Amino acid sequence: MKKLFFLFASVLLFLTACEDNDDTDTGLLAYCATFRALSIIDVTDPERPIEVGRLELEDSGMGLALKGRYIYFMAYNQPEMYIIDVDDDENPVLVGTATLPSSGVEVAISESGYYAFVTTDDHGMCVIDISIPETPSEVGRFETGSYVNGIYLDGETVYLADANSGLFIVDVTDKHSPVSIGNTIPGSSVNSVTKDGDLVWLATTGRDYDLYGGIHTVDVSDPENPEELTYTDLSDCIDVEYADGNLYVLNWGSMWENGGLHIFAAGEDPVLLGSYTPSGFSPNQVKVRNNLAYCAENDGLIILDISDPTAIVQLSLLELTVGAQDVVVGRR
Repeated sequence: MKKLFFLFASVLLFLTACEDNDDTDTGLLAYCATFRALSIIDVTDPERPIEVGRLELEDSGMGLALKGRYIYFMAYNQPEMYIIDVDDDENPVLVGTATLPSSGVEVAISESGYYAFVTTDDHGMCVIDISIPETPSEVGRFETGSYVNGIYLDGETVYLADANSGLFIVDVTDKHSPVSIGNTIPGSSVNSVTKDGDLVWLATTGRDYDLYGGIHTVDVSDPENPEELTYTDLSDCIDVEYADGNLYVLNWGSMWENGGLHIFAAGEDPVLLGSYTPSGFSPNQVKVRNNLAYCAENDGLIILDISDPTAIVQLSLLELTVGAQDVVVGRR
C-alpha cells in the first residue's frame, strides 16, 4: 500500500510540475504574427528574447490564438486561417488551412479545442470545426453585417466587438446556429473586448456614439439587456485586456498626445494607474503575464516591466520584419 501511495504521489508531483504554472516562466515562448510569417520567440529571459523558430507563410498575419500544440493564424489578405503545429518550436509545420467567407481578424478557441470562433472583415463570425486540424471546415456563422474587430469567448457565450454596431452577445451552444442574445452601444466602432465576472470592457475608436474613442464598461449580468455603466475618455483605443485585476489598454493617441499602454484598475469605473507613452511607440496588441506586457508593435516584439504601473520600463525590443500585428504567450 505504501508503494502505491508513493507511486501516486510521484505521478501527482510530476503532473503538477508539467502544468503551465504562472509562478515561473521557464521555457516561455511568444508567438508573433508578422510579415508573411509566424515568429516563435524564447522569452524566458525577458531582457534577451531570442527567435528560435520561424515559419514562412503565403500571407501576413492578423490575429492569433494558441491551444495545445497548435497556433491558429489569421491571414491578412486571404480569406484563410492557417493551423500550425508548434510542438517543435524550432520547426513549426503548417498542417491545415480553413477557408473563410472573407479575411479573418481575430480568433478564439473553445475549451474542448474542437471549434474556432473566427471574426471576419465582412461576414461577422464564423464557427470552424478544427477537431481534425488537417481538414478544418466551417459549420456555422453569425452575421453582423460589418467588420468584427475582436472576440471574447466565455463558455458557450461569445462577445463580439463590431466596427459599426457596438457589442454583440451571442449564444454558441449550437455551433451550427449561433443566436444573438443582446446588443449595446450601436454606432460605436468597437475594436476590442475583454471580460471579468459580470463586467465587459470595450475599447473604441469612436464613431457616432463617442467622438474620439475610449473605454466602455458594460454590465452583462443580464445578457439580454446589457447596460453601459461608465465611459472613460481615451482617444483611439485599439486593444484592451483584463489580467490580475487590471485593464491594459492600447491606444493610437491623437495630434495632441502620444499613444501607448495605459493601465487601469478594473471596475465599474476604471481608475488610471499609469501610462507608457514614449514617442515612436506604436503597439497593435498586448498580452500580460507575471508583471510583464508583451506588445506586438510596428518594430517587432517589445517587452515591458509593468510591476509598477507608475514606472513602466522597457526591458527589450526584438525587431521583426515589418513589425508584429499580434502576439500570444505560452510554455513550450
